[in-house]
Amino acid sequence: QGSPVQGSSAPLARPTLTVSDMADAQACKRPAGGAFGQWMNVNRASLAEQAAKEGMTGMTAATKKAGEVWKKMSAADKEPWEKKFKEAQAAFEAYKNSDGFVAPEKKEKRGKGDDKKKKKDAEAPKKPVGGAYGVFQNERRDEFTKVAQGKGEKGFGAVAKIASAAFKALSEEERKPYQEKVDKLMKAYKLAMVAYKEKKGADQPDEAEEPSPAKASPKSKKASAKASPAKAKAKASPAGKKREQPPKEAAAPPAKKNR
Repeated sequence: QGSPVQGSSAPLARPTLTVSDMADAQACKRPAGGAFGQWMNVNRASLAEQAAKEGMTGMTAATKKAGEVWKKMSAADKEPWEKKFKEAQAAFEAYKNSDGFVAPEKKEKRGKGDDKKKKKDAEAPKKPVGGAYGVFQNERRDEFTKVAQGKGEKGFGAVAKIASAAFKALSEEERKPYQEKVDKLMKAYKLAMVAYKEKKGADQPDEAEEPSPAKASPKSKKASAKASPAKAKAKASPAGKKREQPPKEAAAPPAKKNR
C-alpha cells in the first residue's frame, strides 16, 4: 500500500496503467508534472479534502498540501509513480508518431497579432533614455567592457553591473556634466518631435468637407435625421407651429363732433 495522506487513514491509490489510461494519454495533452503530477492527479480529491480540514483555502490549497505530503514520501513509495509517468510518456509518444495524431493549436500570445502590434516609424526621433546614467554608461561603455572581460565576465549584464557601481561612486558634482548633457538631448528631442508631428500632419490628407444637402448621400441624411431627433419632433409637434391669432375687430369710426 502507498503512504496515506498525513492526518488521514485512507491510503493513497496505487498506480495502474490500463487500456483506458492509454486512450486518455492519446486524447489528452502531453503528460506533465513528472511522477508528482501523476500522483497528485489520482489523489487530488483526498488532498483537497485534507487541506480543507486543516483550514487551507484557495485554489492552490490542494497543491500546497500535495507538496508537503510528497516531500515526506519515501523513494519506494514514489517509484510506482515514476514508472506510471514513463509509461504515460511512452503512450503519448506512440500516439504522437501515429497517423491519428492531431497537433494541438498554438495559442497566439497577447500583443503578437498584427492588428495589436504597432509598427515603429523609422523617421520618428529617438527619445534619450536612462537619464544621466544612460549618458555616462554610453560614453564609457568600451572601458567597462574591458574591465568585465578582464574579470572573465561576459554579456550585457556584467557591463551594466560595473557601470552602475561606477556611477553610484560619483559625487553630485561629478554627475552634473552628464545631467547637463541629457537635458540638452531632451530639448533637441522635443524640438525634433514638434517638427516630426508637423511633417506627419502635413502628409495626412485633408479631412473631407461636409457634403452639401444636394450632394449628401441617403446614409448621411439618415444620420443627420437621427442626430437631431429633437428638431424632428419640434417640427412634427403642434406646439412647434405658431398659433393662429383671431382676427382683430374693426376699429369703431370716430364720433362726429356736434357743431
